[in-house]
Amino acid sequence: MHLDVLTLLLLALFGLAGGIGITAVGPGGVLPTIGMFLLTGLSPTGVAGTAIATHMATGVLGTAAYTRSGQLRDAVTRRTATVLAGAALVGTPLGVLLNTLVSGRGFGMLLACAVTVTGVLVWVRERRTPVEGSEPGVCRASSSLRWASELPSWPGSSASAVRC
Repeated sequence: MHLDVLTLLLLALFGLAGGIGITAVGPGGVLPTIGMFLLTGLSPTGVAGTAIATHMATGVLGTAAYTRSGQLRDAVTRRTATVLAGAALVGTPLGVLLNTLVSGRGFGMLLACAVTVTGVLVWVRERRTPVEGSEPGVCRASSSLRWASELPSWPGSSASAVRC
């Protein structure tokens, strides 16, 4: 497969935006995947495999930067990262297997669903408002998100507060 200069430039922009997005907010890492799916003729396995390689690069560098800045020194943060990384490692072989069963169109639909769900979850989190007088990170669901107030409460928070 041959990629022209414009396509390579656009892929580089997707990669740049993805690198910034994944290290700034997390879900930005899907941008290179979208770019590869839209701009190349790669198979779903080629797109997913290449995306994993880009995530490894941003993961190593981002982890080093956040560790150096002190953001990953807190025990709770490290424990959270360990649980998520371990679960991702267990899920990776399953994802590889499932990817071999998906057509190009099906992959595109799954990618669109993943991006949509991510967008909705980020939107839901941003719609929460801080609970006055509570510890940092405890929020009360806004009136448009009354269902969030039914989520389990954390120690030290009011019954209708949720962790942000």
